[in-house]
Amino acid sequence: MTTDVSRWHAVAHLRKLTRKTGGNLETSNVAITFHDAFEGVTYWNSWGSGMWNLLEDTHHYEVFDQGSVSMSTASHIGTACSFSSQMTSSNKWTISGEWCGAMTDCARYLNGYGKGARYDGSLPGSTYVGSCAGYTSGSVSQLPSATQQGIRQFVEAQLDAFEQAAGWIWWCWKTEQGAPGWDMQDMLANGLFPQPITARQCARIQFEEKLANGLKLTANRSKPMRLLIMECKMKLWKLTIRHDTRSLDFASCDGRPLLTPGRNTHVQITRKPCIAEHSLAKGLSVSTGDGEDIVLYRQASRDGVCSSVTSAVGVKTKNDEKRFDKPDV
Repeated sequence: MTTDVSRWHAVAHLRKLTRKTGGNLETSNVAITFHDAFEGVTYWNSWGSGMWNLLEDTHHYEVFDQGSVSMSTASHIGTACSFSSQMTSSNKWTISGEWCGAMTDCARYLNGYGKGARYDGSLPGSTYVGSCAGYTSGSVSQLPSATQQGIRQFVEAQLDAFEQAAGWIWWCWKTEQGAPGWDMQDMLANGLFPQPITARQCARIQFEEKLANGLKLTANRSKPMRLLIMECKMKLWKLTIRHDTRSLDFASCDGRPLLTPGRNTHVQITRKPCIAEHSLAKGLSVSTGDGEDIVLYRQASRDGVCSSVTSAVGVKTKNDEKRFDKPDV
């Protein structure tokens, strides 16, 4: 019944708008916005054919059911990231017309006057997850620093997701008594919303790990080194430094490490069956000086909270460093 009513209202409004625009919505430059009626953004794919200027508005909150308020920060971020695939599956311009940085439903009167919250179990029929202390009113500045960082990551994840589609509109600018995670003014003042909007802090997550420390290889013009990544069966990978006819392997084709960080390396002939070999560097010219060792490392980063991790491998000595990019697998 809800579905039929939603469709009826949508058709009725379009007919009214058609009359106001001279009966030519297909070529009009007026954007017509409609809400998805909580049916899901792809539900409307079969409706409104030929009207390029229809803008679908969906509201994305992760606080209005017990399952949502029970999620960890990481799960909230993952849910936000996965929502982008739903938005981009719509065949219409689609925005998130309401969203926020809150991960609890503790804000005052959010569920209705005097009704309580799911998060602390005060809403009838809910189960206790945590205390609402600090979340009911006031500023995000009163929350622990780890919680603030989680909110910033959650916000950036949603920005990444919504901008895969047609964009977003935040709810809201300011509330009377403050509502941590909801007030844009407060979020900006405390650095939990990017300003400017492209200044994403959580995107540049990086780490560096040593794959081998203390390589005793010396390159010369007649016997240069090659840094290789070898694609093996089951799509697993092996990182190799090849010098002359010998190879140093740092991960086997079944994914088990042959070397651990900081241990002395050992040389072995590459005999494992591989599907393809990708040369990252030919004629590698890093050489060791007196008492100076080569370090083989992997460094990872990503362009956005929702984007995949990109890996770079490299070799470096005390005074020299070379990086060779390769997508993570």
